[in-house]
Amino acid sequence: MTLFTDALKNSTKAFCLNTSQHGFKFIYLSKRTLLERIIWVLVIVMCLIAITIYSMLIYDAYANQGSTITTDTTHNPLWHYHFPAITICSVNKISLDLVEKHAGLLCKWKGDIRRCAVLFKRSLTVFGFCCSFNYLALDDEKTNHISPQRISQCNFKSALNILINVRPSNYGAYDMKTYGVNVFVHHPFEYVEWSTEFVLLPQSTTNFVSVTPQITYVSDDLVDVHPKDRNCLMSYERKLDKFRLYTRRNCMTQCRMDVVRRRCGCYPFYYNFLNDDFLHAMPRVYHHTYCDCPENCEYTTYNMQYSGGGISKNKDIALTTVGNGISIENQTSLRVFFGNIVFIKNNHTREFEFFSILALLGGLLGLFNGISILSLVEIMYWFVVRLFLQMKNARKEDTKLKKQKKDGKVSRNVYFVDFKN
Repeated sequence: MTLFTDALKNSTKAFCLNTSQHGFKFIYLSKRTLLERIIWVLVIVMCLIAITIYSMLIYDAYANQGSTITTDTTHNPLWHYHFPAITICSVNKISLDLVEKHAGLLCKWKGDIRRCAVLFKRSLTVFGFCCSFNYLALDDEKTNHISPQRISQCNFKSALNILINVRPSNYGAYDMKTYGVNVFVHHPFEYVEWSTEFVLLPQSTTNFVSVTPQITYVSDDLVDVHPKDRNCLMSYERKLDKFRLYTRRNCMTQCRMDVVRRRCGCYPFYYNFLNDDFLHAMPRVYHHTYCDCPENCEYTTYNMQYSGGGISKNKDIALTTVGNGISIENQTSLRVFFGNIVFIKNNHTREFEFFSILALLGGLLGLFNGISILSLVEIMYWFVVRLFLQMKNARKEDTKLKKQKKDGKVSRNVYFVDFKN
């Protein structure tokens, strides 16, 4: 034990006198008073304590970090975006008979005239029976193989162009004191809920809806983080019954279904696409009144800009290109299109990357004590390599001394090297 203690003292003195770290040499420099040495020891100890505390704070921030969204590019081409779903709901609640009567009407998509019944399908929303285009929210074997529509042009002539017959004479019950339709612009995989953005189109008007999409994708380093730590879910990390993909809005819809069914024993008519087997087998996604529906990590938002005016038979493009031969009475025209050819693409990533933490720690160590990678090598050299070599030499000298004592020749040599520099 004495050999180790002496070797450790010698290595410590040599380290302090030769290290590149700040302040250590003043502890062992000659011609220094005891008070000076004590002050330098206290200063170094306080710096080491500060390094330890701040390092723990940095590690805690790294281990419990959230995520951040930054703009990756403002020139992402529009063909990388899904065209939004368009859901049209009459203020008078569209009935099945009305849909069938207008199944032969023509709409225009990407410049091609098509039957509206091919492009639109009847959908059930919280606003009643509606007609939807590019709508794929429900988990249906007939549509699961279909991908959302895309478009490569940004002018109103090449997107969706339709005529809507408002039919005020058919109004029996309505929730707004007006004649017209509500148009919802939403994600193709999201159910139309109360919070879905919409615009009201009055009767006998021509309307333009310019859509600005914005996509947010996830970086690889965030995907590897546990969902509880990143506070968001990828669309494939949770399966929702009756919905094709996980979105927070779909999850909230399912949660409401669950709450209503279990507390009331029934559900509203707009959840009529469900069945009792599904409702009884539905997993609980709420706790008391709290719905466990984290945000999406990756998502696309659609912002609308609306403009419109009175309809004109002689000037309205919808009537001259789609509705030839159709009376303009009670008609409302609608054009939905992308407003530009490039849009914003965001990157959802970790708040701190590994190299950011490494840079913070390196700056912290350098600020308080001048420690670098080479300083750590110095510590290993003096307290591992040199300590081992001195212990080895000490044992050899000790063995030699014992042998000399046994032979009657005692001449002990100094076997610790005193480093003066």
